[in-house]
Amino acid sequence: MANNILKRIVMILAMSVLSFSLFAFEKKFEQKLSWKGDENAFEYKVEIAQEVIESDEENSEKTQLKIIKSVTTTESFITVNLNAGHYKYRVIAYDFLQRESSVTEWRDFEVIKALEPELELAQKEIEVKKYQRKAINVPVDMKQITAESKVEIINEETGEVIEGKVLETETEEGFKVVEFPKTNDGNYKIKVTNPSGLSTVTEESVTIKTEVKEKKKIDWPIDLNIMAGAGFRFAFENELNEFGDEKGMPFTIEGKISYFPFELAMFDFGFEADFDMLNFSYPSESAKINFRAYDLIFSLAARINFMNDKLNVCLKAGAGVSILQKNTDINLENLSPIPDKTFGYLCFKGGLGVQYIPFKHLILEAGADYTMIFIPDLQMNYITPYICIGLRL
Repeated sequence: MANNILKRIVMILAMSVLSFSLFAFEKKFEQKLSWKGDENAFEYKVEIAQEVIESDEENSEKTQLKIIKSVTTTESFITVNLNAGHYKYRVIAYDFLQRESSVTEWRDFEVIKALEPELELAQKEIEVKKYQRKAINVPVDMKQITAESKVEIINEETGEVIEGKVLETETEEGFKVVEFPKTNDGNYKIKVTNPSGLSTVTEESVTIKTEVKEKKKIDWPIDLNIMAGAGFRFAFENELNEFGDEKGMPFTIEGKISYFPFELAMFDFGFEADFDMLNFSYPSESAKINFRAYDLIFSLAARINFMNDKLNVCLKAGAGVSILQKNTDINLENLSPIPDKTFGYLCFKGGLGVQYIPFKHLILEAGADYTMIFIPDLQMNYITPYICIGLRL
């Protein structure tokens, strides 16, 4: 008997605690009704009604208004706590003698049920480019939200809160897309708050990280080209011609080393070291002046690639040094020998070449270079068409 009484007491206490908990956590939502005030009104009475269906004596159904709430106030608004549904209200104004001065028509309004957002991440990892300036888009499976819902991401480590927005467009799978400003790498949870105040935070986090490019592996050939060839030099402005009548096309020996380590789309950028050598002379009745010229040029080069990098157009420009060795052969016996001399001058070279790569380690090039040698009080300019063959490392 005592045990039964004890069990009943425990059950009653448990039911009491459960009822208290449900009551304590039940969220009350208030609605606000407002209207344009009347300067002559002393107070207002607001009547709230619902349409109900009643049966008369003949069992015919009629729709009637049933006033469910009446509130008196001196303000031009009231706050009420109504369940979801359709309602009507009207406002009755009273003067200071408590006489009705005006009555509005019945006006409709609706109380929508407060919904708690439902969220689930559709993608748990978002990778962004290092220099991306655009916003970050996160696909989320979202339900029970409205156009006025507020969406935020929260950094799990720092607690930073960043507000975003829900885009009108959806993914192919039907997920909503939430857009946020670009932020730091980290783990973020998404929070959505409805106008009712109910909010939901995703259970899982989305990881935002910056894309890391893998280091480029060495893939031979590395575009280091060693070439040798020959050409002819056309001097179109050369004051040395005044020393003799020879105006031919001296034969040149060409040597080039180029390297293109930088890539950008279909362009390559790099460097070229250029060496060429030639002999030319100016004979006369009394003597023959022989010159041997060496040009060593360092240039910056750019290349445009075609046909899967097999055909290239290369543009280069640079500066260097030109070394002239002068030797004079005397034809007359009564003239003393003239000692040999060596001169060095700065020079400029620019060129355009077409490269063809028929095989992986073979390169062919044909082009033309323009060279200007800066000799004091002397003009020396020429163009050198050339052709080269080389090895690609």
